[in-house]
Amino acid sequence: MNNNARIRLLGLSAATALLLASCSRSEWPLASPGRGLVVTVFQRVAAESPSESGRLFFRVELNGREVLADSPLGVRQAEKEFAAGLVFAGREDERIEETYPMVTGKKSIYRHVASQMTLSY
Repeated sequence: MNNNARIRLLGLSAATALLLASCSRSEWPLASPGRGLVVTVFQRVAAESPSESGRLFFRVELNGREVLADSPLGVRQAEKEFAAGLVFAGREDERIEETYPMVTGKKSIYRHVASQMTLSY
């Protein structure tokens, strides 16, 4: 293979990688501690829906069955919209464990365990 063919091949590979990156949807799933409940936040791309490109959505599944279909996320105000054109900056996960006494009820001490995900844009 000569140098011109290699350069064209490398250029084609780079263009293909850019195209695939712009077409792939970003998804951030979060599972409950017991793994039965899964909330997935995702960002639509132009290939999926040009009018919703860059917008955030979420869906909820319980034991593998969808219980809440794709629903939009974001804040809209008269002056500004924080729903489209968002650029992902990072994700942080945390496991929460709380124990506290109950004043009434069947249990004298309640233990709460949860998963928390923070997405930054």
